[in-house]
Amino acid sequence: MPVKPETPEEKAVLAHLAELRAEIATLAKQVAAAAETRTRTTLEALAVAGAEPLGEAQAEIKKLTDEAKAYTAAKPLQTIGIAAGVGLLIGLILGRR
Repeated sequence: MPVKPETPEEKAVLAHLAELRAEIATLAKQVAAAAETRTRTTLEALAVAGAEPLGEAQAEIKKLTDEAKAYTAAKPLQTIGIAAGVGLLIGLILGRR
């Protein structure tokens, strides 16, 4: 329930409170805008910084994948033997748990 001012001092205090509320609302909007700008700038900087290592990692993965494909095409029986050996080791390790 709002207070009805009775004296000029009370009216002045309530007017000052209204001004302070308006200032606080304005400052809150300014802080939110600044935070949004700072966040956007930081995210853009991180995206740029992360693009180069990502490209390098993708190139390395492609290189390794191509090497694995070439190896399996050149030596299919060895590939099957290696896969069977790895599968056996994993089975033994997991079977002991």
